[in-house]
Amino acid sequence: MPVPARAADDGRTIANLRLDIPESVLPLRPAWIDATGIAAIHAIALLAFVPWFFSWTGVLLALLGLYEGWHNNHLRRRIQHVSVTGGGN
Repeated sequence: MPVPARAADDGRTIANLRLDIPESVLPLRPAWIDATGIAAIHAIALLAFVPWFFSWTGVLLALLGLYEGWHNNHLRRRIQHVSVTGGGN
């Protein structure tokens, strides 16, 4: 059975029928607080290339901090999954 050429009452055909962007996402604006914090952390991290600010202890603490953030994220996700589904898998 052939598909009708007209899909909408306003004259748009199926070939050019597109959904409008919801008003809640317009206009696209950056979250300046988050962007500023991320930029500041990366600017401070560049100080590791200055010999006076570099230490192997700092490298170790940075790696432990990354692991702790990863571990907490996965632990929180696991707890939420168990509480929502009521199971361990």
